[in-house]
Amino acid sequence: MSAAAGLTGKVTKDANTVALIGKWKLSYKMGKEEYVPFGAAVNVAKKRIATILDVSGSFEGPWDMSDTNGQLALQNAALAGTAVTLKLYVNGTNYYTGTALLDMDVENSSDGIPQVSFSFEQDGGTAWTQAA
Repeated sequence: MSAAAGLTGKVTKDANTVALIGKWKLSYKMGKEEYVPFGAAVNVAKKRIATILDVSGSFEGPWDMSDTNGQLALQNAALAGTAVTLKLYVNGTNYYTGTALLDMDVENSSDGIPQVSFSFEQDGGTAWTQAA
């Protein structure tokens, strides 16, 4: 597969595209536990085993609360502590999806336009997956 421009990316909540989002990030981090068995040599390297997967991320763009099924719905979910189902599209076909709990930040300045950013962590109810 060759590299592609991100112009066809998007974020959706349920079946609704979240308006004006221009950037998203997704992080998969596998928990790791270290151990050294009894009787190991003094200079032995630590061993590690995988434990629990943690998924988190963020997305941002210009603030638009008139986007009732997107930005406003996400704000309401963040304020209520309600999990939402997100899809983060890399292009028109490929995306990552899962259930997430949200945090929200709004930033404004006199020489710019208001910006909103949502950060999220996976909700333990469903695993995040990649789809084509």
